[in-house]
Amino acid sequence: MKRIFGVQFLSLVLALSGLSGTAGACTVDGERGFMPENTMKISMFATFNISPVTEQRFNAVVQKVSEFYTPIVKQKGGDLRISGDWKSDAVNAYARRSGSKWLINILGGLARHPLMTEDGLMLVICHELGHHMGGAPKNPRSLFNLSKWSSNEGEADYWGTMKCMRRILQAEDNIAVMADRDVDAYAKTSCEATYRDAQERAICGRIANAGQALANVLGSRSKAVLSFATPDPSVVNKTFNAHPDAQCRMDTYYQANLCTRNVLDEVSDSDPARGVCTLADHFTQGIRPLCWYKPLQSEI
Repeated sequence: MKRIFGVQFLSLVLALSGLSGTAGACTVDGERGFMPENTMKISMFATFNISPVTEQRFNAVVQKVSEFYTPIVKQKGGDLRISGDWKSDAVNAYARRSGSKWLINILGGLARHPLMTEDGLMLVICHELGHHMGGAPKNPRSLFNLSKWSSNEGEADYWGTMKCMRRILQAEDNIAVMADRDVDAYAKTSCEATYRDAQERAICGRIANAGQALANVLGSRSKAVLSFATPDPSVVNKTFNAHPDAQCRMDTYYQANLCTRNVLDEVSDSDPARGVCTLADHFTQGIRPLCWYKPLQSEI
């Protein structure tokens, strides 16, 4: 009952806090972030209805992703700088570039969101890294920025799940981590049908939990009823570059988690079919959802 009350209270708080329902994007200049534009504030001094992510765990997750990807980014000519601003009460995260610096800023208010988890936070950082490394489709060039470096929102979700988080987790004892954690029944069945190895199944379950947590964070204000079993049925007539709705983003996390393409297969800044799961390459799952992505004819 306490948890149910907490979620109901959260809905009221978010409704009063000004979370915008409009779809924004992590733009190339970093004006908007992982969350749609919002005026939510969750103070570091809050003592009620906050996530289990402590300042220590927050810093540990930031450090983990930073240590893993800094040498990889260096090989690509970039200087990765991931900063965790625990003191900030803003509920968001951002990706920017400044010369050779690949910047990511994770704000404490987002980590303290009552539906956030430690692995969900890792997936947020992977999403922001996905803007830097996720490849095509890219955000369209703006009037004042011709670099077109940033992968769009759906791609950042897709790459962040399929490549970044899976690659980091492969070095951990996921069977032990998941020993006392429940996984959504629908997602668990999919994981078991897709992966035969116990370690890979545990990774799949862990990513499913992270994706579910983020979808719940994203859908909290609208009180959206989200489920892996009820994907967004909409089909776009052209690729949508801004933030998809929460269910569509949940579908992206889910499908990316089931893509069995080699995690080390590189994606391309120009060819969205490279290094991912497509129908043309005989994959029947793990494909970008049509609620935000319009595949090329070569991918079908």
